[in-house]
Amino acid sequence: MKTILHTESSLGWGGQEIQIIQEALGLRDRGYRILIAAEKNSVILKKAIQEGFKTFPVSFLKYNPSSFWKIKSLIEK
Repeated sequence: MKTILHTESSLGWGGQEIQIIQEALGLRDRGYRILIAAEKNSVILKKAIQEGFKTFPVSFLKYNPSSFWKIKSLIEK
């Protein structure tokens, strides 16, 4: 199964975030495994959880080495 990792730093809910969720839904329906990494308090993370996607809360808003290593680990897996 092919995996797609979406990352999003925005906390809000607008065109880009809606597009990511819509694309993720369509790709999941086509057999892709979708992972979404986003800010802990972001709307997209909450929507992704509601849609049943595997999610990973990370911090993009400030320098955070642990977020780098988390994303790197996701890509390697």
